[in-house]
Amino acid sequence: MNQIFKIIGDSILSSWIWQFTVDWFHPVISGIVLFFLLRILLRKTRMRSLLISLVSQIIALGSLSIIAIGVLVHIFGWEFDPLDPYEGIKQIAMFKPSLMLGLYYAISQTLFYVAISFFWNINVVGWCVSSWLSNGIGAILSYLLISVSEIMKYTG
Repeated sequence: MNQIFKIIGDSILSSWIWQFTVDWFHPVISGIVLFFLLRILLRKTRMRSLLISLVSQIIALGSLSIIAIGVLVHIFGWEFDPLDPYEGIKQIAMFKPSLMLGLYYAISQTLFYVAISFFWNINVVGWCVSSWLSNGIGAILSYLLISVSEIMKYTG
């Protein structure tokens, strides 16, 4: 059971590190996609779509930071210990960490939408579908941008 917690904790902490080192533009990309999905699919006004998109990204960023740094590092004294120094070389493909970051964002935004549905009458299913789509598209576009920047770094 401890091994499962170790894998989950390392995954959360590595996603947080990934976000602030390599994939820092994931919230921007998925926020823009979420804005357009809310405008087109749910027919929200520009201001409301912008506000929902911005607050959703801030909540997701904040919750990931609170879990990774506040809970894991400060409360549990978590130390990030990669399994093998050559593990990063084996996993050259950067799609998995981008997808994991998108997954954490989608889960935290879904929990946020469910929580605010108790106070306001919102279309939770529509907002959650928009969030999952935007984070999936954001993960794919982030991966493509990272790949292009890596190619440009090594070729010229």
